[in-house]
Amino acid sequence: MTLRPTQSSIFSLVKSGILRNQARLSSAQEMLSSGKRILRPSDDPGGTAKVLSLRGHLTSLERYRSAALGAQPPMQLAASSLEQGSAIIADMKSLVLQGLNGTLSDDDRSSLAADLKIQLEELLDVANTRFGGEALFAGAEVGGPAFAKSGASGYAYQGGGAAQSIEIGKGVRTETLVTGQDAFGRFEYAGVSFSGLTGIGEGVRANEGAGFEYLTLRHDATTGAPGAGVVLANGGADDTILGAHTLTIDGTAGTVTLDGGGPLAIPQATDPDFTDFVITNELGAEVHLDFSAYAGGSSTSALTGEGSISIDDVNFTALTLTETDMQLIDEASGSVIHVDATAVHRSGVELVSFDGAANIFDALLGAVEDLENGHDLSASEMSARLEMRLGEIDRNHGNLLQSVAVLGSRLERIDSTLGRLDGVAMQVTTHLSQVEDADLASVVMDAGQAEQTMQLAQMAGSRLMQNTLLNFLR
Repeated sequence: MTLRPTQSSIFSLVKSGILRNQARLSSAQEMLSSGKRILRPSDDPGGTAKVLSLRGHLTSLERYRSAALGAQPPMQLAASSLEQGSAIIADMKSLVLQGLNGTLSDDDRSSLAADLKIQLEELLDVANTRFGGEALFAGAEVGGPAFAKSGASGYAYQGGGAAQSIEIGKGVRTETLVTGQDAFGRFEYAGVSFSGLTGIGEGVRANEGAGFEYLTLRHDATTGAPGAGVVLANGGADDTILGAHTLTIDGTAGTVTLDGGGPLAIPQATDPDFTDFVITNELGAEVHLDFSAYAGGSSTSALTGEGSISIDDVNFTALTLTETDMQLIDEASGSVIHVDATAVHRSGVELVSFDGAANIFDALLGAVEDLENGHDLSASEMSARLEMRLGEIDRNHGNLLQSVAVLGSRLERIDSTLGRLDGVAMQVTTHLSQVEDADLASVVMDAGQAEQTMQLAQMAGSRLMQNTLLNFLR
């Protein structure tokens, strides 16, 4: 049976050929205008999946890059601030060292204290530096200040324990800033120290606390009689001795001595201190004597000072000089100190340092208080206190300089991270281009072929469509 093409079938054949070439030409034109090989998922399902994956990777890289770029300005400001803080501490250390000079007058020390106060406020401003409204050294607690006044005196860290960080890769984070705790008050507890004013020492059990504490040892009474007609001035109320002491009056030599202190000449009736003569031993303990009834002669007598002790200067406990592990608790600060009272020899205010647990502000504030001399210290006693403060100042200064180095290394890591991210982004972009972009030369050639084929199809179709059944009936 012979198949004969009908007019309808010929028309359909011509039409489909033309449409197929039109579609091919249209696709080539879209590729040329967009530069892309894949314009819709149906163009290349496998390639489309690759493109989506690569574009997601680029988005992640851009997010990491933006985080790194955003971290640089606050890190640079933080590093600059810490360098400024280091310079301030160096200046303050020089002022404290000047305070160790035993030849300074009270006015000189007061002037040094006033200068230290000003610089202490400047250092506090550095520690509370803000960027974009957020505290740089407050860790994760960026809303409030890093350091603030705590209690009647002293400063406390108010921020979070963890440093701020950013994500620089999938599951990879890096710290950017340092906390104020690390920079200005790192905790490196190493025990307690005493200034040595009263002879009180460390007990047996462990101590708890931070910064500095003051122990007030109070003289309550003096028992014993000086002898040779000499009596205690004001009943011994003004004495500072604690524990057992020996008073020697040598009528032959005309001197009076307390323990191993230097002998002093017995006062005369015309002397202004005849009825309140102060004799001091080699450790600074005092006894006040009244020589108004002294008629000559010699005597050696035992005097005993009784007293009490307090850690808050409010609640006092009777002092037992045989106690080797007496516990003192400051309810306000939470400090717990165990003391050995067996070597106590005088009353006074004893400075206790929790070594390695005082921030730079407390150490410097303590130096200000020492120079203001509210506890009526001698030059040597003040020097002993300032030496304790200097130890903590030096330790904190070293930690601050270490924080500057840490910030510098973190900035370097951010810089290297940006370089790495840019390199990876370039590789991903190149790969994306290889998958997604059109080969323009090939597309131009394909477009030309599609155009020629369509023209030939149109010419052949027009000739076929001219032949009808009437042409064959003539």
